[in-house]
Amino acid sequence: HKNHAFIVLDAFINILDSKFCGSCGNPLGENERFCGKCGAPVAAPAETVPEAAAEAVPEAVAPVAEAAVAAAAAGLGDEAAQAEEAIEQSMGSAETVYAAEPVPPTADQAEAFAANAGAEAQQIQDQAAAFSAAPVQGGFDPNTGMPVAAGAVPSPVPAAAAVKSGGNAKKIIIPVVIIALVAILGVAGFLIYKHLTRFQEIDAKDLFVVEFSGLDGQGKAIAYLNCEECDPHRYEYGYYADDDDDDKDADEDEDGDGKDAKKERNYSKYLSDDTKTLEKAFDKADGKSEAKKMRKALMATSKDEYKLKIEFDTSEGLSNGDTVKCKVKYDEEDLEEANIKLENTEFEVEVTGLIEAEEITDMFEGFNITFSGINEMGTATFDDKSSKYPFIRYDYETSNYNLKNGDSFSIRAYLSYSNFEKDEYIYDNDTGETLGYCFTYEGTTYLVKDTGESKSFTVSGLSEPEEIDIFEGIKLESEGALPYLKIGYSVNTDNCSQIIKDYVSFSIEDRQDFYKAGDTVKIKAYVYSSLKEQGYKPAGTPDADGYYFKEITIEDDGSYGKYILEDATAEDHKKLDEAESSFNAILKEITEDYTGRSYIGEIDFDGDITKFSEPEAYKAYLVKCNGFDEGTISSYDDKTYIVKVYKITATYEADDKTKEKTFYLAVRVNNALINAEGNVELGYGSTWKAHTKLADVVDEVLSGADEGTKTELKTF
Repeated sequence: HKNHAFIVLDAFINILDSKFCGSCGNPLGENERFCGKCGAPVAAPAETVPEAAAEAVPEAVAPVAEAAVAAAAAGLGDEAAQAEEAIEQSMGSAETVYAAEPVPPTADQAEAFAANAGAEAQQIQDQAAAFSAAPVQGGFDPNTGMPVAAGAVPSPVPAAAAVKSGGNAKKIIIPVVIIALVAILGVAGFLIYKHLTRFQEIDAKDLFVVEFSGLDGQGKAIAYLNCEECDPHRYEYGYYADDDDDDKDADEDEDGDGKDAKKERNYSKYLSDDTKTLEKAFDKADGKSEAKKMRKALMATSKDEYKLKIEFDTSEGLSNGDTVKCKVKYDEEDLEEANIKLENTEFEVEVTGLIEAEEITDMFEGFNITFSGINEMGTATFDDKSSKYPFIRYDYETSNYNLKNGDSFSIRAYLSYSNFEKDEYIYDNDTGETLGYCFTYEGTTYLVKDTGESKSFTVSGLSEPEEIDIFEGIKLESEGALPYLKIGYSVNTDNCSQIIKDYVSFSIEDRQDFYKAGDTVKIKAYVYSSLKEQGYKPAGTPDADGYYFKEITIEDDGSYGKYILEDATAEDHKKLDEAESSFNAILKEITEDYTGRSYIGEIDFDGDITKFSEPEAYKAYLVKCNGFDEGTISSYDDKTYIVKVYKITATYEADDKTKEKTFYLAVRVNNALINAEGNVELGYGSTWKAHTKLADVVDEVLSGADEGTKTELKTF
């Protein structure tokens, strides 16, 4: 555009520098002596125009030129200065005072005028050149002044042959002035047009993306520059800025699940990082370098923020259908320097795309839990599926055993995904924060803040167990008698309640071989946890391992049995006599076994024994083995012997006669005692001897027995 303006000025200057015939005004060639049209002689040296005409032209043209220059200089800067300098060179430095301030033409008028002026000036210059070079069409030879035929070429004009032209100067003033005016106004109009049209006009709305996110009624608005580097979603999808992108097929959903499809996105052409796209977009720019500068101006930053941005009248609490007013904020001076003018800087956007879903604010709505059982042994009961939302399930996070009042019991609510029709996470486009999880179930869309939620409940309502003495009714299992009492490995619970029999086990801790009066027995009890479930708890405090203990002192009160000693009663001896494998049993066995024999023990009879008399208790002796009273006899050795001597008469047949013989039968039993249940116990090794002499029979029956102290019993 600049070149075209100065072509017009150059053509005008060339016209003013040309020579004209003083008679007819015909343009003259260099060094012509005669006018080729009328034959009039040309004065030498030739003048461009008569003096009067030369003075008249600047005076006539100057006001118009000044007005055009003043109008153009209002906003053209360097271009106005260049235009003014060109006009002054062509017109001289005439100063003209005019009354009225000129009014600049409109852009459309200036453009049309400049085009016409340039065309006319060029046409005049071309005609002058053609006239000088082309053969004449009949006239006069410019060198000789003689008539020439049509088509003849004039002879060369000598340099010194020019003659000064005379009269008719006024005839050339009018066309010259017109041409000058046309050229000047054309240039001024063009410069004004250039100023008015130099800005790249951009719809500000095209530079931004306005997005809405969140729930209907709680939506948020954000805006960002519509370019890839500002796009917060550029890593979520495959975006394509151009429709003819070769990779556009990449957005196809390969597996048909709708999750692999890439989203096509058309970024603003003014913010593109593609040079060709920028050159097309900035059609006012002088090449790609200026186009890049214009893009850079749009994306200028200050303190790590883009200067070009949008302010909303409201950006939160939005609902679908709302209208949001947007005002574009920018640095106007920076953009003017880059020849950019923004339009439509205030506009409205309708809110769309907010999720219309039923929000589940409490996943435990309708959830019920009950606690039952005994305190410290309670359990929780609840339905594992929500009564309101069938896709919500529940499970406990803490142990559901041994609960006690005041405990914190945690339940986890979670989604069962199996029947969801579609689902996705929702994000805040401004902060990137997860707003929740959206899904559709049986045609209804729901939103939850999180896919899982925990809630704690305080255990209450458990009944207190009844405290009982778990050792009540127990009895030691014992063998033998004091001071050689043997305690069993467990205890007798026959006299205990059924609840103790079922839920408590006992054992003897640090068991000894024998117990004597004054010794203690330590009983250990283990209580099954199910005892508390039955509503009971043991009295006392368990040890670190959960065992309960009780110590029982052995009393010499007969409750643990006794050896049959010197103080034994007649009743005691009666029990002893009648005990199994004891005296009466042995006597019976002997008398039955030896009837029909001719001997018994060391005694011989002359004939077979036919019967025995009723045994007569004659004597009784007690032998306490050494160490008995001290309790030092081992468990394998005998502690006592009781010997009872019976006087018996045997009847036998000899020499066809019935005869009788009296002898002594001594029976010895070992370790005779009456146990805690009142029953007689005997040790192993009972024996008997028969002799006709009393002294001999006692010695013989004690032969081989352990040594001890022998005492004759008064009561037996």
